[in-house]
Amino acid sequence: QMLSKRYVHYFAIGRSLGTVIVFLAITPGVIISAFANNQEFFGVLFGLGILLFLALIVALSYLTGWLIYKKYTYELASDGFRKQYGILNIKNTIIPYERIQNVDIRQPFVMRLFGLAEIHIQTAGNNSFGGISEGTLPGVLR
Repeated sequence: QMLSKRYVHYFAIGRSLGTVIVFLAITPGVIISAFANNQEFFGVLFGLGILLFLALIVALSYLTGWLIYKKYTYELASDGFRKQYGILNIKNTIIPYERIQNVDIRQPFVMRLFGLAEIHIQTAGNNSFGGISEGTLPGVLR
C-alpha cells in the first residue's frame, strides 16, 4: 500500500509555508523602500525575484512530497509489518508482529485539515523519545 495522495499537499505546504511567510513579510518593506528612494527598477526586480524564488521553493516542496509519496510503500505481510521508503537511499524495515507493543494514531491539527493521520508503531527495545518510532506511516487517511 502507499501513503495517501493528500500527503503530497500536506508535505509541500508544511515545508514551504514558513519560507513563504518570512519572505512575504520582508518583501513589501524592501519594495516600498526602493520606491521611496527612487529606485523603482530595483524594487520591481526584487519583487519579481522573490516571487520566482518562492515559486521555486513551493515547486521543490511539491516535487519532494511527490517523490516521498511514490517511494513510500508498506504492507501487513505474514511475517510482520514491512515498509520501504527513501528517495535516494531506499530503506527497508520489517517489524515482526511479536515485537509490536503499541500502535499510536496521531492527528496534528494541520493533518486533520487534510483528513490525514500518522501511525506510530512502538516496538520492544526501541527508543522512541521525541515522537520518532521505528514503524511510522506519516500520511494515511484517517
